[in-house]
Parts: sequence; C-alpha cells; structure tokens
Amino acid sequence: MRYRWLADFLALLVFGILLHPFQLHAAERDAQKQPVTLSSPGEVQRQFRLHVEAAQALFRAENWQQAITEYLAAYQLHPQSLLLFNVAQTYRKDQKLTEALRYYEEFLSIDPQNPLAPECEAQIRAMRTQIEAEQVSAERRQAELVAKQRAEEAAKLTQEKLSLEQKVAEEKRTTEALKKQPVYKKKWFWVVLGGAVLTAGAVGIVVWQTLPQGTPLDGESYNFNFPH
Repeated sequence: MRYRWLADFLALLVFGILLHPFQLHAAERDAQKQPVTLSSPGEVQRQFRLHVEAAQALFRAENWQQAITEYLAAYQLHPQSLLLFNVAQTYRKDQKLTEALRYYEEFLSIDPQNPLAPECEAQIRAMRTQIEAEQVSAERRQAELVAKQRAEEAAKLTQEKLSLEQKVAEEKRTTEALKKQPVYKKKWFWVVLGGAVLTAGAVGIVVWQTLPQGTPLDGESYNFNFPH
C-alpha cells in the first residue's frame, strides 16, 4: 500500500517507547525548528520522522508535554492511530488521567483491530476506575472539610452562648445580693445619712448663733435677733 512504510515505521516506534526510544540528533532537532515548506512527499516523510523521533527522545527524558506536542505534530502530517496510542501513554505517565482516557478511547474507536487494542481496553478500564476513585476521594475530602468548618462554627457559637449565659447569671447574682443587703450596708444609705447629719448640724449652729447672749435654754420661747 501507499503508506505501508508508515505503518511499519510506527509499529517499531510504539514498541520502542516501552523499551529503548530513539535518540534525536542535535542537528535534526535544530532542523525541525526551522520553518519548512512541505513541497514534496519526501519532505513530508522527513518531517514526520523528525517529529516522531523527537517525541520518543522527549518521552525517554520524561518531558511529557513536549513529547505530546511532537506526537501530535506528527499526527497532523500523517494521522496514524499508533500516534494516538503514544499520546495516551504519555498522558498516563504524566498522571493526567482524563486526557489519557480520551486518547485511549479515540485510538480504540479508530483502530479497534489493532494488536494493541486489548492493552488499550485494559488501560481504559483502569483509567475509568482511577478517575472515579479520585472523584469519590475528592468529594469525601470536600465533605469532610465542610463538616469540619460547620463543627468549628457550632463550637464557636456554643462558646459565645456559654459566655453570655455566664455574664447574665453573674449580673443576676449581683442584683439579688444587692436586694438582700441591709440598708445600713448600702453606700447610698451612708451618703444620705451623712447629708442629713451635716444639714442638722448646720441648722443647730444657726439657731445657737441667733440666741441672745446669756439667754437660758429652759424650754421657753424667745425673740431671736437675727444678724443683719
């Protein structure tokens, strides 16, 4: 077939990603960064090979995101299903399970008879199980966080209520103690009494000063001469 060489080449590269990925030469790496006009099938083939080999080298270096970029660039030149499988594998290595699941499913839908289909199906089941487990775990953590916040708020409200009740009880005891206190022990009593004593003393002094000198105090009435 026209693209038989591509299928053979990609088959070797897919197994190479799991064993010993190809090394990308520095000169080829620099060449692929330069803008190239794909004017011939030979140039397309060369660029395709450079992208795939670059992706394999980046995969080996655990540079997951750049490896994915190179695989997808190769896929744009020749949409071979094996490239999608490699993208899925790379996302799985990068712990991006949702993206990995997407590309596993896309690979399987495009090429269900591929020899890698059973492995892909197993990975899909594993991805779904792990994603669901992480979702359940995340929901549980969120529920625990909300429960903790509500418990803290309830404890705070309870403490505020107890403090208020203690304050009210203390004020009540103080009021009751004041009601039971004898009059002579109350401050206002001595203030009033002191004022009355001072007033009486002042009146007595005035009366005494107004008595005529030598007037006997025998209970009879007198005519007072008030000073002018």
